[in-house]
Amino acid sequence: MTIYTGHSLLIHPDAAGSSVLLGGLTQVDAEVGTEVNSEETAGSPYAQNTTIRAIKPKIMVSTRDIVKAITACGLVGLTIKGSTNPGLEVWQALIENGVVKSGSVHKKIRMPEGRLMIRKISVSHQDDAQADMEAVALYDGTNLPFIPSASNLALPGTPADPARYTLHSVSFGGVSIPCVQSLDIDFGLTLDSFGCDSDVWDTHLLLSKIQPVITINTLRPGQFLASGGVPLFGLVGTHANTIIKLRKRATGASPFVADATAEHISITTAGLLSIDKAFAASGNKRGDISYRITSRFDGTNVPLVFSTTATLS
Repeated sequence: MTIYTGHSLLIHPDAAGSSVLLGGLTQVDAEVGTEVNSEETAGSPYAQNTTIRAIKPKIMVSTRDIVKAITACGLVGLTIKGSTNPGLEVWQALIENGVVKSGSVHKKIRMPEGRLMIRKISVSHQDDAQADMEAVALYDGTNLPFIPSASNLALPGTPADPARYTLHSVSFGGVSIPCVQSLDIDFGLTLDSFGCDSDVWDTHLLLSKIQPVITINTLRPGQFLASGGVPLFGLVGTHANTIIKLRKRATGASPFVADATAEHISITTAGLLSIDKAFAASGNKRGDISYRITSRFDGTNVPLVFSTTATLS
């Protein structure tokens, strides 16, 4: 029996730029997205006709390599267009006797055209940050949206094991949000794909909405209405006084890269911080409080501004 595992995602940007081999994958899904018309009509409880209505392929991956993901996609995503390059490739490694087999024996699924986006970045206390990504495929008029290869390819290389990042601090509107337990940054992208003339393939994309929402869970419910804390009506923040920091883990004796080293991640935003749950507890367990940041465009900066060369000082 032939067995394959996920290997990597090879990203070719629009035009003939350098490709990016994305590793650190924790989940890979390549969905064909076939929609079938099937209905019963008068005289029979059975459907007597089944037809393909639409096929909407997409690729979803989760990765620990959040720096490569942020660099490639930013907030609004990356155009994938294979007229000058292969497009986006999901690589599958053939397994023999429990390990990856050597030689030109592997497979890939190629997406020639579409858009690759980060949907969410999430991280919890002491855990490693992860980016959830999605690529929506289009029909380019010539090539199918998904093209499976033969089983005779050499792998595109060995993706470097990415650095890991975890929580450091959150400050909004000049107010520190202490003892953070989890952080979810939903990029809030609404991407509509559509076609024409009843073709089964979509041929157009519209990024109609970008409204990031950040959810923060902490163990300091006493900060609600406290002096210098978060009032009932929440807080207004700007890019100048709001920052989320993720710290880079070290691989040596020290658990983290030094604060003054410009290898950490910072994210600034503007918008409104509101209280989602002022207090929540289960049984005799510790209680917590959760906040929601609704980001906005301030007229100059996009709602989320990233730096992958930040310091923590």
